[in-house]
Amino acid sequence: MTSYIVHTCLLLSLFATRSESHLIKIALPTIPEQTVRGARHIARRETEACTNYVEVSINSLTIPTGFENIMAPWTNNNLNVKAYRSSTVSQGIDQILRLKVPGLGGSTVGDVFQHLKDNGPCWILPYGGVVRDIFLGRPPNDVDAEISCPASHVRTLCLQKWGSSNCQGTSDSSITYIGSQTAKVSTGDTQGIDLAPWDLMIRGSITSFEYTANSLAYDMSGNNVVLDFTSTGVMDTCQKKIRIPSFTVNDWVTDKKVYRYWKLRVKGFSADSSETANFIVTKAKDFISKDGQPFAKFYCSYVLMGTYSTDGGTCSIADSSSVAANVKKYGQFFLEDMGSFWTETAQPIANGIKQVPNSALDFNTKVSMASVFLALGLNSLAVFIVSYY
Repeated sequence: MTSYIVHTCLLLSLFATRSESHLIKIALPTIPEQTVRGARHIARRETEACTNYVEVSINSLTIPTGFENIMAPWTNNNLNVKAYRSSTVSQGIDQILRLKVPGLGGSTVGDVFQHLKDNGPCWILPYGGVVRDIFLGRPPNDVDAEISCPASHVRTLCLQKWGSSNCQGTSDSSITYIGSQTAKVSTGDTQGIDLAPWDLMIRGSITSFEYTANSLAYDMSGNNVVLDFTSTGVMDTCQKKIRIPSFTVNDWVTDKKVYRYWKLRVKGFSADSSETANFIVTKAKDFISKDGQPFAKFYCSYVLMGTYSTDGGTCSIADSSSVAANVKKYGQFFLEDMGSFWTETAQPIANGIKQVPNSALDFNTKVSMASVFLALGLNSLAVFIVSYY
């Protein structure tokens, strides 16, 4: 966004040097002032959030009205949870709540959260990358949140309001994705919202969490604090360090956690120690050597920015415009960290993924449209919609 604004200003300044009769009229896309201000504000936060946060006592936090019977997320006795307050982070969360969600007819992230709170009732905490990126001054691509309601209830509330095409679940039904996966995302908006029940967060051990920088939450219920579930997440975020939160690393390690190490690497993070780096790389090599499919799924999701299908090893890509740059960026770090294992073993797996364009219409939409055509006796159109798109 910042780059776009700069280039636009340069173009306008060039045209302003010509006389009015020689001006070239161009149609520039309109960017809402709110979006411009939001991008400008977020861009300024890179150092502010990391210098103005202050620790507050966990004992000073209060449970919001209506949730007295719910275990507060900071009361997990297995964790050393810390709380921090930052005006910059609070402003960043406020900006994120104003972002529109694709496919929801203009509804914002805040509208979605309010609907779930009022009708659940559900207590929601923005979590993970969205909080981390506010500290780093980066606009989020999507919004992850932990929620007190079970996934089935969240999905029901979503379906009632926005329909099946905007309410999807993971294969294990643990996460609910709200927003269209096929609608075009406007500049400055979010790609969607991922909601996960916070059972593990409030009842699990430290091994339940990923890297420390990805284990931050924000309580919007009135406390307005950052919750640091690993106790070093804020510090490690500001220092751009990748730290494993548990000393019992063999209980902590999974292939998903290991591969997500490179999501932080491409954001400028580095391991907190050579021991951490060696452990992660060694485990990655072991996992990939035993079964390359989970790595292929990770590569499809985060490098190719698509949706992976185990049927034929295909990756459905919605927007291929930035894939090449992303492949190059990740490839540099894979090569730097894995060496010849990358070129000889892991890269061939990545290159073997069949990239296909994402369907113009999602499955639920196609079925709905086909049903209408069949009801009207337009059988050929129904077949066309399902098979062509």
